[in-house]
Amino acid sequence: MSRELFDAVQKGDVHQIQRLIESGADPRTLDADGNSPLMAAAAAGQFSAVKTLLSNGADVNIANRNRMTALHFASAMRHEDMVKLLLARGAVVDASNDEGFTSMMIAARAGLAGAVQCLLEAGAEVNAANREGITALMQAARGHHLTVVKLLVDKGADPRIRNHFGRRAFQYAFEKGTPPAVLQRHHKPEEATGKHKPKVG
Repeated sequence: MSRELFDAVQKGDVHQIQRLIESGADPRTLDADGNSPLMAAAAAGQFSAVKTLLSNGADVNIANRNRMTALHFASAMRHEDMVKLLLARGAVVDASNDEGFTSMMIAARAGLAGAVQCLLEAGAEVNAANREGITALMQAARGHHLTVVKLLVDKGADPRIRNHFGRRAFQYAFEKGTPPAVLQRHHKPEEATGKHKPKVG
């Protein structure tokens, strides 16, 4: 029955999802990789399916074997409205996967300004870094997502932070073209590399 539930979720068949749950299917069931129906629905952008699963007891914060949550999947698949819904339903904003990526880092990499704004409003740590010391600002700069870069800096992201490779957001932006002024203002080649440390999650 769990396979049927996953299939219904992928299709966004709310009536079938509800019928299966009423017949005994567990909305908190996991597949071989630890993925839940809620993660599948979030990844597929099935808004109504997510609501139905949550209403029937699905755990919004359960993580798979890679420590990915539904919020990670929604961010990775560029579903901004899904990010907003999951946050409203209690998703932990700064949960990190096994590589240390938070949902905001993923959203910043994708250039999702709306999702980044929502995550910040929900209390996301703006200077959090993954296991390599890479921050959301670096991710946005690497993708040349200038709106997200400005948003993050306006909300307190520190352009002076260097990752474990000794690189700052300015250098990633420079590779893609002319770095935005908000990063150029903080570009000081003489600045000590170890002076500013990111908060590693």
